[in-house]
Amino acid sequence: MSSITSECRISGTQFVISDEDQAMLSKLAPCIGGNPFEYPLPTLSPLERQRRRMAFRNDHALYHRKCDKTGKQIISLYDIDSPFTIYNVNLWWGDEWDPLDYGRDFDLSRSFFEQFAELQRVVPRLAMNGAGNENCEYTSYVGWSRNCYLTFTADRNEDCYFGAYASDNKDCCDFLFTFDSELCYEVIDCKNCYHCLYSYNLENCSDCILSRDLIGSQNCFGSIGLRNKQYHFFNEPLSKEEYETRLKALRLDTYSGLMRAKTLVKEFFLTFPHKALEIKGSENVQGDHIKFSRNCYSAYDIDKVEDCRYVSHFINSKDCMDFDYYGDGSELCYEISSSVDLKSSFACINSWQGNSELLYCELMSNSKNCFGSIGLRNAQYCIFNKQYTKDAYEALLPQIIEHMRQTGEWGEFFPAQLSPYAYNETVAQDYLPLSKEEVLTRGLKWKEKKEKTSYQGPEIELLDSIADVDESICKEILLCEETGDPYKIIPQELKFYKKWKLPLPRRSPNQRYLDRMGARNPRKWWKRPCGNCKKEIFSTYDSERPELIYCEDCYRSKVY
Repeated sequence: MSSITSECRISGTQFVISDEDQAMLSKLAPCIGGNPFEYPLPTLSPLERQRRRMAFRNDHALYHRKCDKTGKQIISLYDIDSPFTIYNVNLWWGDEWDPLDYGRDFDLSRSFFEQFAELQRVVPRLAMNGAGNENCEYTSYVGWSRNCYLTFTADRNEDCYFGAYASDNKDCCDFLFTFDSELCYEVIDCKNCYHCLYSYNLENCSDCILSRDLIGSQNCFGSIGLRNKQYHFFNEPLSKEEYETRLKALRLDTYSGLMRAKTLVKEFFLTFPHKALEIKGSENVQGDHIKFSRNCYSAYDIDKVEDCRYVSHFINSKDCMDFDYYGDGSELCYEISSSVDLKSSFACINSWQGNSELLYCELMSNSKNCFGSIGLRNAQYCIFNKQYTKDAYEALLPQIIEHMRQTGEWGEFFPAQLSPYAYNETVAQDYLPLSKEEVLTRGLKWKEKKEKTSYQGPEIELLDSIADVDESICKEILLCEETGDPYKIIPQELKFYKKWKLPLPRRSPNQRYLDRMGARNPRKWWKRPCGNCKKEIFSTYDSERPELIYCEDCYRSKVY
């Protein structure tokens, strides 16, 4: 095989289908009745394929609506104007309805995607994605957590608020990609940390503030690149008494003091080298935020992954290609979104708990050998939610695949037009943003915000010091300084701020989430010279950015 240059049929940009891509496609080809069915070469660039998959995942746009079966008011990922049938979580997982009741024949005279869209409209859908939670009503893609609020894509958290992409945390607020941590606030990419504030990329740290890239350190402020240090102020070692005196003088309990400190820290960080990529314990990988993985290409935010290509938010999996969220036990899968423990499958969305050999399926659990089905549990040999015998399934499915080859559908993931969400409700807008005009030009949906004029109350001026704030603030409607969107301070949140002397946020929870997302580097890389040894390296820092970027070896020589 040799690499092939192709043109993306959506963006018009050229992209390369490498030898490794082609070999992986052959490896992932499904086998039906003992016969392999090869996938065609991709017609979209890797970026556009990921955009299409991500357009099917809404994990933080929540709405009030009624369950379509019980009529009870619920919180849902679907607004009241959604054309889909929405059931509350307990009802959907229960025995009061049977997904096989919606079974239908496949019509070989019509396109597959047209028929699948019709099935999508009638099979009930989960109001929210989650399991094993207690008092976590306003969360999604959350499991085995308690007392969490506006927390998304997060498991095993307790008493946490405004977090995302995180697990095993307690008493944390405003956090992103944070794990095994406690009493942390406004942190990003932190692991096993205690009471760290406004910090990025910390591991095994405690009581660190406005710091970056620390390991095993305590009581550090405005510091970067330290290892196993204590009482450092802008990387300067101090006595405990002098450190506490300088920290107190900053008045971080006030909003004005915090803003002054952030400006000073930002300027200081520009004088210290940054790592080109965040890669740990890995071999032969390309991407960023990679841990304990090998032989992975174009991979972002992965852990314990092997022999995979074009994957993100992905753990404990191998031999997969084009897979976003979440893997965890998956193998030999291609073009998958928001699924776990999935084997030998293609084009699946939101499928969990021991599925295998699924093609073009959604909302599946403990099922195998199914095609074009939605919401099935413990099922086998089903097409469009209709039950078949093994022989009948293996006779009909090749005919459908041949039909899809003729229509150009075989090997393509679901068109983004089939997503039940508007583009700007999904994580696609977080990672691959488009303007409203671009979204509509692509034939996708755009969700308009509620009119801001619906709020007619007075504008509240927030006090500078948290010491002057009382419980009455929880009764007020505040306006985000960035977007003007209304938001509130909840009592649990205020208690957290008061206890740790943190000034009230001036931005809405959603804007704070976007700010944290924007603080991480984009999921693309550039070739640039190391700022020290000058050898050519890959980095997620654009060469136009002001940071000083070092290769891994040079950076290690500079950390303390």
